[in-house]
Amino acid sequence: MFFIVFLLLAGMFIGYRGRKKGAGKAGRLIFPATCLLLFLMGAEVGSDAGLLRRLASLGSDALWITAGSVLGSCLAAFALFRLVPVKPSRNVRS
Repeated sequence: MFFIVFLLLAGMFIGYRGRKKGAGKAGRLIFPATCLLLFLMGAEVGSDAGLLRRLASLGSDALWITAGSVLGSCLAAFALFRLVPVKPSRNVRS
């Protein structure tokens, strides 16, 4: 776990230091890296027989958690928009 946190902090440091030196080229690597991570996670889940047996119950739990998260986020956004006045910007192009 410490190694993962170290890698995250090291990446943040390198990104911060290289932001003016054209480190934006790393953006081209993000999509393939994300695809590779998703593939590896799918392979890991597919190889776990116990997880596959419990997939139906885990799926329903995940559905409820997702629905609650979306509903909570929408309610919080609605409350924020009601509480914080927003002035229209003059720089909006139509």
